Amino acid sequence: MIIGATVLASLALAAVALFSLRRRASDLALLSFTAFAALYAVRLFATTSVVRDILGGSDLVWDYVRAILTYVMPAPLLLFAEQVLGPGWRDVRRHLRRIAVVFAVVAVVGCLIAGKPDWALTANHLLVLAMLPAIAVPFFQRRDLSTVGVWVMRAGIAIAAFFVLAENLRAINWLDWPSEVEFIGFVALAISLAYSATERFLSNEGRLAAVDRELDTARRIQRSILPRDVPSIDGVRVTVRYLPMTAVAGDLYDFFLPAGGPLGLLVADVSGHGVPAALIASMVKVAASSHKQEIAEPGQFLTSMNRTLDGQLGGQFVTAICAHLDRAGGVMAYAGAGHPPILHWRASTRELVPLHSTGMILGPFPGAPYDTGRQAIAPGDRLALYTDGLLEARDAAGRMFGDDRFPDLLREHADLPGAALTDIILRELTQWTGKASAFDDDVTLMMVDIV
Repeated sequence: MIIGATVLASLALAAVALFSLRRRASDLALLSFTAFAALYAVRLFATTSVVRDILGGSDLVWDYVRAILTYVMPAPLLLFAEQVLGPGWRDVRRHLRRIAVVFAVVAVVGCLIAGKPDWALTANHLLVLAMLPAIAVPFFQRRDLSTVGVWVMRAGIAIAAFFVLAENLRAINWLDWPSEVEFIGFVALAISLAYSATERFLSNEGRLAAVDRELDTARRIQRSILPRDVPSIDGVRVTVRYLPMTAVAGDLYDFFLPAGGPLGLLVADVSGHGVPAALIASMVKVAASSHKQEIAEPGQFLTSMNRTLDGQLGGQFVTAICAHLDRAGGVMAYAGAGHPPILHWRASTRELVPLHSTGMILGPFPGAPYDTGRQAIAPGDRLALYTDGLLEARDAAGRMFGDDRFPDLLREHADLPGAALTDIILRELTQWTGKASAFDDDVTLMMVDIV
């Protein structure tokens, strides 16, 4: 019996070690197995005279310990079965698990009040007999469970079912059977469950590792579609901060710099998040690059992009803002597609001017027109292009960062260089949301200083 208890305790410790290695959400199957194995191991130890003599205490105290553990054990075993097999036909296993939880509470409290450790043992035996077909039969009926771990588990369940059935029938005087050998079946079951749980754990970890590798590949691909460096041209200083919500994002920015020509800018935001949005962002990049020669007329540029993307977005859409800076001529041409306005800080009047555009989102409306607006620019001016992830970041009270705080910061720190101002805005955004990273949406912020 001590050997059996030691084996169960070792399996429980191994399960704890496996669980501690996980970096993700809890695995209830592994936790429930750990709880069952640990409880049964302690009960076996509490039954042996050697442990009782070493630790001391009256026989009545140890009887209470054994009985309480006996009443509690069915609940984690049923939870494990529910995690592996599902709730069962008409939720039988789920109902049994709930009954087991209620029974454990009532039985433990009852034995303490009544002063009789074994007062509910007959009811416990009947509960265990009801559990046997609910757990064992599905393992032999289901054809979709075909891994090696399941076959090992089936063998363990068959052995355990035999010993448990015999022991519980003996306890209610329906069978002549040796006492105190039930643990052999449970040790066999625990070993088989440990094998199955380990196989499940390693299989899940393998799949998650594959997903991580795929996400890493997607991250590298997305980095490749973003500009490696900001452009360096006379009269213009550009600062960009790009903060994806997840490993990959639906935000996109790009620069168009014809040889010796003015600077073209694009900021786009794909609806949704994660890999689907990132795939569409790649398509937007291709569409924008194929029409970059039209950037001098931003309205025509967006019109051509929209036609290229027609029918390609799978029901999603894209917002975008683009601009063409003629520093020598002192004029900026711009156009938007359902995107937040460019914020223009005019140094001469010290006012912040939103440059709205009325163009429709890209994708759903292939024939939509996009008009080009024009705005005078001068040295000392600043342009802020951004995505709505910045504006819609919320604090604990539900207030959006962009309603007041973002334009206020642009005004308060208008005399700072663009890079310093960008860092201040992102620091304020972190304090506003209470999140150091991974905001509720992708965030892109582009600051353009006219010098």
